Amino acid sequence: MRHLLILLCLAAIVPASSCISKVGPAPAATVVYVVRHGEKAAEPSDPQLSPAGVLRAEALARTFEKASIQAIYSSRTRRTESTVAPLSSRLGIPISYGPAMGDDATAYAQQLAQEVLARHRGQTVLIVNHSNTIPTIVEKLSGQPVAPIDDFEYATLFIVTIPAEGPASVVRAQYGQPDGASASAAPQAASGPATAATGGRS
Repeated sequence: MRHLLILLCLAAIVPASSCISKVGPAPAATVVYVVRHGEKAAEPSDPQLSPAGVLRAEALARTFEKASIQAIYSSRTRRTESTVAPLSSRLGIPISYGPAMGDDATAYAQQLAQEVLARHRGQTVLIVNHSNTIPTIVEKLSGQPVAPIDDFEYATLFIVTIPAEGPASVVRAQYGQPDGASASAAPQAASGPATAATGGRS
């Protein structure tokens, strides 16, 4: 009788454990890194990167080459494309541009955030954009307000983590040379991404 009870108990447990084993892993979080383009040259329209900006583009490539990036977004300006081009080439990931940027920078930022969330759930994405669009992009991705970026800020890095369930988190960090460092100085080595208007306004 005792053996029969044990067998009946095991029979009840096995189907339940089988069901549990068929449940897949929890959905991965969406991680979006948002940075501004590198330092720009003093040109009136669609400027190129300055020497300091070129160094920052190289620092960006070093910082994110092992960050499991799966998609790269840039606005259609020379300074943003040049900032992310070294990483794009190194990873073999083409640059995506998202919606066309018109005169309404806020609408553009909203549309870009929506596209990233719609197309890249559960993935890791890098966005390179402008000081007037980045706060809105981060806000729309995370649901959290973000302070404006000053014109001299180039080292700022936002890390937005969006879990499958629950609220998103935002970390504001830095990468590469600190803002205001000499353009002739060698960029900081970085082993990871976190170290505590038409054409874009800046």
